[in-house]
Amino acid sequence: LLSCKAQRDRLELLADLFTRHRPRLRRMVQLRLDRRLRARVDTSDVLQEVYIEAADRVGEYLENPAVSGFVWLRVLTGQKIKIMTLWLAASGKLGAIDCNGNGVPDDADIESATSNDCDSKGVPDECDVEPELEFPFPGSPGAGAGLRLRR
Repeated sequence: LLSCKAQRDRLELLADLFTRHRPRLRRMVQLRLDRRLRARVDTSDVLQEVYIEAADRVGEYLENPAVSGFVWLRVLTGQKIKIMTLWLAASGKLGAIDCNGNGVPDDADIESATSNDCDSKGVPDECDVEPELEFPFPGSPGAGAGLRLRR
């Protein structure tokens, strides 16, 4: 178990990292957030969700920082955007979704077989958010080295 001081140090490090990269992450959210989702979710709300996720997982990152802090936060932010979009799409609140950005609604992609839906979730496989993803990075030491993300 971490001491209280060690936990505070980790959260302080995260706060500094997040503050330094917040403007870039904000721009990323503004550019990548589906326009229909923007009407329902504020950019600051997305960043708050990312910060909460990062605070829960900062220990994992610090144990094996295979990438820069910004890249780690960017991956978490991208994953959070995708999860929020898919959640609202599944609830029927967004209408037709085009998660892969090919200009064709997902249901039409699946129906025409331009995208697979092997798990029958109604989401093209290339858009599925897996419970755990590994992002290997070139030059990472050791087999299987990389950034592991979980929802």
